[in-house]
Amino acid sequence: MRTTGEGWGLVEDPGGLFGPAIVRWYPAVQWFDGEGFADLLRSTSLYRGLDRDVREPLLDAIAQRIRDRMGDRAPRRYLSVLRLGQRAPSLSSRSLPSRAAWKQLTTKAERRSKKWPPPV
Repeated sequence: MRTTGEGWGLVEDPGGLFGPAIVRWYPAVQWFDGEGFADLLRSTSLYRGLDRDVREPLLDAIAQRIRDRMGDRAPRRYLSVLRLGQRAPSLSSRSLPSRAAWKQLTTKAERRSKKWPPPV
């Protein structure tokens, strides 16, 4: 988990579509017993890629260590980052045609070849 408040870097120039971004961090901790932690690891590609003869003894040893050395409690930490930016005033909904109007003005093929929203 990162220990700084900078996240993955500031968005210095979000372009013309958005104003300055607000960043929120949401840390969470999920607790596992030894067997549950081994099951979690078993579901990841790193461990799934191992031969069963290697993987299962390794995960059994990890589960046993959690039981013996950690009181059968192991944390798994997660960090969710939300970046939120308001639409720039130049792209307010009043200056753009509605989706219904856009659909009436263009064919499906034309919509696929153009970006939404259309240039104003």
